[in-house]
Amino acid sequence: RKTPVKSENRKKSSGDAPQMEPIPRASARMKSFSQAQVSDWKHVLYNLLVESHNSEDGTATLVSPVEVNHCGQKRQGFSFNPNMQPRKRIAELYAHHVRKETLSEQDPKSNFTEDLYKYYLRCAYQLMCKYFMKVGPFTYVYEEVPLFIAGESLADAEDRLRNIDTK
Repeated sequence: RKTPVKSENRKKSSGDAPQMEPIPRASARMKSFSQAQVSDWKHVLYNLLVESHNSEDGTATLVSPVEVNHCGQKRQGFSFNPNMQPRKRIAELYAHHVRKETLSEQDPKSNFTEDLYKYYLRCAYQLMCKYFMKVGPFTYVYEEVPLFIAGESLADAEDRLRNIDTK
């Protein structure tokens, strides 16, 4: 007879969600890029992370910086808040910033609108996977260059974002 293996002793499979911890916030408020400066998806994500950093309650924002224990290594990244309809919000952000469209003004009951949401969500996921490693349903970790560093100046962030390469 086999004895059951306790869950904490069982080796994690690659399909298990990584363990996440929120990254402590620095005390100073940070500046985000102006709409005129938002030139790509990385800037959109950076602004969302700054919003989380500046928020009194970082869990009330769409995206939060996290530290993830993935495959035995602590890695920094970001995670979308599952309580804030990330599939819908990611699609709307992608449509607005990349395609210059507003999905929320479309008829929500239309099959065409549903297809647009799915299409833009898939495009956003593909774009994020070009820059970051996906380690959970809504969680990504940085490859080499971090997207967000708490307390950093906007000029330093711009230089760093310029140096984030695709895989």
